[in-house]
Amino acid sequence: MSDCTYNQSDKNIVRTRVLTHAVKSLTSSRSSSPVVTTRQFEQMLKYSQQFIAQYGKVDISSYIAEQVDNWHSLHYSRVGRKKPEELNVLFLCGPNPSNDIQMLRDLGVSLHNIWAIEGDANAYEMAKKELIEVGLPVKLHRGSLQEFFAVVPQTFDIVYFDACGPLFGGKPNTIHVLRELFVNQRLTPLSALITNFSAANQDAQHPDMWSKRLASWYAARYEEPVAFDGEIFDRTQEINRYLQHINENLHEYYSDFISRFIIEFSSQLLPWWRVYALPAAKREYFAEPKLLDAAVKASMKLPNVEEIDLDNIFANFGHAQLSNNSYPLLWAAERTKEYLKPNDPMRDFFHNNSIRTGSLI
Repeated sequence: MSDCTYNQSDKNIVRTRVLTHAVKSLTSSRSSSPVVTTRQFEQMLKYSQQFIAQYGKVDISSYIAEQVDNWHSLHYSRVGRKKPEELNVLFLCGPNPSNDIQMLRDLGVSLHNIWAIEGDANAYEMAKKELIEVGLPVKLHRGSLQEFFAVVPQTFDIVYFDACGPLFGGKPNTIHVLRELFVNQRLTPLSALITNFSAANQDAQHPDMWSKRLASWYAARYEEPVAFDGEIFDRTQEINRYLQHINENLHEYYSDFISRFIIEFSSQLLPWWRVYALPAAKREYFAEPKLLDAAVKASMKLPNVEEIDLDNIFANFGHAQLSNNSYPLLWAAERTKEYLKPNDPMRDFFHNNSIRTGSLI
């Protein structure tokens, strides 16, 4: 069990702000929470119709009326309206869950719609004792998230994960919780995922490991939290200078990485992973494994100087070398294999995780 505690004043302030924002975003401010709101859709539609009418001399409103109605119907079916007492909450609780649960209750969430999970035996007993003492009748499950999903066919509006460990760290590894949550598709279409991870390199003993993890992710990306003095190509080739840059700005990189990784894992990596794991989809959309491997290697080709044909210079380089930022996840996979030890959890995530027989990379 972790030695983290839950009653510090800073945590209480953050808890209030975050849970209040989550409940409000899913209830009273629900209409403004989707990525695309009905108001934004109508604004875009009005602009498009006016543009086509002005320059194309055509009024398309009658042609698209049915499609517009269908869009609004689908949008409402996914978003709709909810009151606080209708929200379902999944809470990975730790040994002291009462503060969070009381806050959720004060915000209007029904205690009967809160599921609390704890896998550590000692933490579970402490949580159970605390909940009995304060009289909070919530459903408390002892076991892993995987076991819970196997027996409870429920989706959740709010998932609250206070990890007490860094992303790609902790015991058990915190990435496993996110993996189970996304793989089992337990978030409702409009939902809030609240995470709280420990700082990177908290023991001050592993700065190189954390710099290499973050360099694997950021090396081929335009977006980075602190500008590096060099081009993207420099980041992928001048690794020692880039590692030093990250090490000097570790807090900024790690903080940015948490949000970016979770978003891309759920919206890009996992959908690709699902398609690749389905035999029919794999046959339809992917080449044979040997051809696929050859294509990946060709895209990363970096020739020796004596191999370069100056008459057709660009043909000597793989496209991932010519346009690094077009392949950020490919570079991340390649760099985790190159920079990180075989047992590193981030390397393991990219190269050893699987759905059925389909690995992520």
